Amino acid sequence: MAKKVLFLFLVILVLMWVLTGCAKKEEKAKQEANQVAQQAPEEAEEMAVELPAAVAQVVKEKFPEAQIAEVETEEKAGLTLYNIEFKDNKGEIEVTADGQIIEIATIISLEELPEGAAQAIQKAAEGATIKRIEKGEIMAKINEACEITKIEPPLQAFEAELVKDGQTGEITVSPDGKIIEELKWEAEEEAQKEVKEKKEQK
Repeated sequence: MAKKVLFLFLVILVLMWVLTGCAKKEEKAKQEANQVAQQAPEEAEEMAVELPAAVAQVVKEKFPEAQIAEVETEEKAGLTLYNIEFKDNKGEIEVTADGQIIEIATIISLEELPEGAAQAIQKAAEGATIKRIEKGEIMAKINEACEITKIEPPLQAFEAELVKDGQTGEITVSPDGKIIEELKWEAEEEAQKEVKEKKEQK
């Protein structure tokens, strides 16, 4: 009798061990499945971005560490242009299908600004915080005949995003500090937008 009880006890232990092992394997499988599910959207997004080889090469050269956030295509003078925006405000680029850069925007520091542009932005930013500075370059232009003409040297402009009292404003200056677009705060832009809409409704 004692042997039968001992045998049954051993059988129960073995079954418990097997079931526990299966449960652990099942839990591990669920965890792995969840990880794959979480990664799938990102991988799908990356796979969805298909660029011509020439465009991909330009992106790699100009933004080697950036990740693409959005790609838009447009037809301009019979050419297909790729407007590419990068994640984490790394910048933007507009490039033709054969890899010719039309416009490019990169994020830079205050120290990288030309002296005139730096002085103009710092003057406008008195009492505010400079949140971000974007360097924009027009590298080429397209005429009606679909001809691309390179601009040498590229036309440059510097846009600074400022923050003050919870408001965000932007100002754009040239390399020598001339104001291209006056500093405008969100509240001012909203007010101007409302006035414009009211005029259009009349």
